[in-house]
Amino acid sequence: QLELQFRDMYLVLAGSNSPSSLASRPIKYLFLDEVDKYPGASNREADPISLARERTKTFPNRKIFQTSTPTLKSGHIWSALESCDVVKHYFVPCPHCGEEIEFIMQHLKFPGEEDMSYADRAELAVYKCQKCGGIIEDRHKPGMLRGGRWKIVETNTKYARKIGYWINTLYSPFV
Repeated sequence: QLELQFRDMYLVLAGSNSPSSLASRPIKYLFLDEVDKYPGASNREADPISLARERTKTFPNRKIFQTSTPTLKSGHIWSALESCDVVKHYFVPCPHCGEEIEFIMQHLKFPGEEDMSYADRAELAVYKCQKCGGIIEDRHKPGMLRGGRWKIVETNTKYARKIGYWINTLYSPFV
């Protein structure tokens, strides 16, 4: 466990494998990273997510952020996303037609030469806009990401208390 003291606050970093690091500590802003890799409940303690969430009950205006690379549909992050009142996806403007599109794997196009290695094929892959068919290359991505916005794709209730944000790896500037 690591505690950092700042002028107006302090920050505690704790591992999910240590239930005692969550004990006796009120938490207003809770950030849980890579929750699908957290260990489950033990014979002596509840699971780390439940323990951490319990520590936020002191604050009526608490904020809880859970992030993760999803593993299984039954994992923590998918369950959290499915329980959200609102789900948002990130849309970017096509550099050719200007329409807002969502990057999806089906529109990623690889060269078809059989004698190419997987690395070469990945290096030469392009994205085909689902609106206009324009070819989007890596050089277009930074401007597209800057011009993007989150849009609601699913609403389960009139009042949004739990909001989920979903984005896939194609948006990464490093992929």
